[in-house]
Parts: sequence; structure tokens; C-alpha cells
Amino acid sequence: MSERDLHFLLARLTPNAPVDLDPPCRPQSGAAQASAAAPLQSRAPSALIWARGTPAHPVLGIRVTSALPDPASTAARIAAAAIERGLTPVILSALPHCGLEPFGFRVERLSSGPAADQALEEAELVRFWDMVMVIDAAEIACLG
Repeated sequence: MSERDLHFLLARLTPNAPVDLDPPCRPQSGAAQASAAAPLQSRAPSALIWARGTPAHPVLGIRVTSALPDPASTAARIAAAAIERGLTPVILSALPHCGLEPFGFRVERLSSGPAADQALEEAELVRFWDMVMVIDAAEIACLG
């Protein structure tokens, strides 16, 4: 393997594994088989993906309210924090283009209406994504 191949390999390595949608069938005795089959018949195997008590990775909300002076530097800091802490960053912005889109982050658009409406929308997204906290991107950008 070339050095380039090894770099690509390292970039793709992850400890995560896909969800097994088709668990192996295990033969069971009569009563145990009937009770075990009932929940599986009522739910599709793909429903296992959504059945979770806590997020696989905690979600960090990052609020972008104005143009970032250096989006690439901010993106690098967000990515480093996400890797270090095992976070999933979600960008919250009412701007038509917040500057972080080219880096592949999930961007949730807020309406460009009054601040009170944006606060309600942000609160809804915090609940939807089960965010552990929301920070301002301007604070990250100030770190230089």
C-alpha cells in the first residue's frame, strides 16, 4: 500500500459499527418463542435504528448570528472539538449562508423573522436533536 492509501485508510477508520437490521434467528422453545416473536412482528427491524435512550454522540448546537471572519478556522476548531469530545455539531443559523456549509456540517436554518420566533425555533431544534448545549460560533471564532 502506498502512503496515500494508508492516509485514506486512516481517515476512514472508526470504532462505530452498523446496526444489524436482520438479527440471527435463534431456535427457542414454545412459550419463549411466542413471547419473543410478538415484539419483533409489531416492529420493523429498521425501527431498531431509532430506538435509543441516549444519543450515540452528544449533539452540540453552534449558533451563527453573523458572518464569521474566518470560517475555515472556525470549522477546524469545531471539527477538533467534535473529535476530541465525541460530539456531533449542528449549526443553527438564520443567515442565508453562514460560511460553514462547505465543510459538511449539518446546518439547521432558522427563520429570518423576529428574535422571539428564532428563539422558539432554536428551542424546538434543541429538543429535536437532544442538544447538550448551544454555544455561539463568534466565541469559537474569537479564539483565533
